[in-house]
Amino acid sequence: MVLIVKKQIGARVELIFIPEEPLYNFLEKHVHRKGIYDRTTCLVTSPKDWTAKPAEDEAVASVLKSLQEQKVKHGERYYLGLCAAGHKIKAGVYDPVTKSWEKPGRFNYSITVEEIKGKASATIIRLSKYEKLHFREREKIKRTFHKAGDNVFPFIITHLHPVPG
Repeated sequence: MVLIVKKQIGARVELIFIPEEPLYNFLEKHVHRKGIYDRTTCLVTSPKDWTAKPAEDEAVASVLKSLQEQKVKHGERYYLGLCAAGHKIKAGVYDPVTKSWEKPGRFNYSITVEEIKGKASATIIRLSKYEKLHFREREKIKRTFHKAGDNVFPFIITHLHPVPG
C-alpha cells in the first residue's frame, strides 16, 4: 500500500508518494528497534524514562505532519520533527553494545526525495520498483492525478530516518 500526501501551495500541487518498503524499514529500525547493530537514532516516548516505543500510527503521523509543513525538494532534505512543537515523541540515540541511551530530545527527519518526471503512468512505473501495485492502487493514483489538475509535482520518498537535532 502506498501512502499519498497531497499538498496545495497556491496553484502548485505536490503529490508525495511513500512506498511500503521505505516506510516499513523506518518503522522496523527506528520504532521497533529490530536489526540494530550499531548506534542508531530511535523514536521514543513516555516522559517517565524516555525509552518506550511510540505507536506506529504516531510515528507515521509525525512523518506526515513534518512533510505537510514544508515544501518538498528533490534530494536529501531535513524536515523538522514534531517534538519541537511539544509533541510527546522524541529521538534518542541507542547503543546496542552498551545497551544505553543518550538523552532523547529534538529531532529532524532525514528524507531522501526523488522528483518523478511525468504524471500518473511514470509514477506507477517508479512505484512498481518498490512494490507490486494492484489494480485499485493504480486507479487511485490515476484519479489523484486527474483531480489535482495540470500543475502537479510528484515526488517519491525512497528513504527516511530520524536525526538528533
